[in-house]
Amino acid sequence: MNGPPRTTTSPPLRALAGTDPDAPDLAALVGELLLKSSHFAKLWERYDVKGRTSAHQDKTFHHPQVGPITLTFQGMQLGL
Repeated sequence: MNGPPRTTTSPPLRALAGTDPDAPDLAALVGELLLKSSHFAKLWERYDVKGRTSAHQDKTFHHPQVGPITLTFQGMQLGL
């Protein structure tokens, strides 16, 4: 992991975990993050839950050779 997770990482992950608390892949991911990151563990212990607030969002990625790339996407909740 490169640096501590952002403060915005834990609440959406906890919201996702609430939709399927027995999902083995999600439990494994959270377990690994808890073991490897004390910062994530502190955020996870706060029990903050946050789903997506907007269907349209921008996400900026920082590519080492190209520079910043901003993508606009539309998310939606699927009932599985």
